[in-house]
Amino acid sequence: MKIYKNYNYQGLNEVFSWHPAQETGLYDEIEVKLPEGAKMVKNGFDQDAVELDNGCICPDLLTMHRNGKSFPYLVDTTGDKPRNIFLKEVNR
Repeated sequence: MKIYKNYNYQGLNEVFSWHPAQETGLYDEIEVKLPEGAKMVKNGFDQDAVELDNGCICPDLLTMHRNGKSFPYLVDTTGDKPRNIFLKEVNR
């Protein structure tokens, strides 16, 4: 699945998104692997989201910054405690 690493977006160095930045040259296309059983869907507002195999709809593609690197992830909100699910980049 293709996502985008946008640069200098809202004051942060790198932010992952379902769509590229409007300015050409300020993003990279990144291939990631969704968790097993997950699929891309549209939410009630016709926006991209991921449906996990447990039925949780994850509308937001989030970015975690650690040690100078950025990582794309989703949040599974089923159960008592939210769980971060990091997306693995293909060919990284």
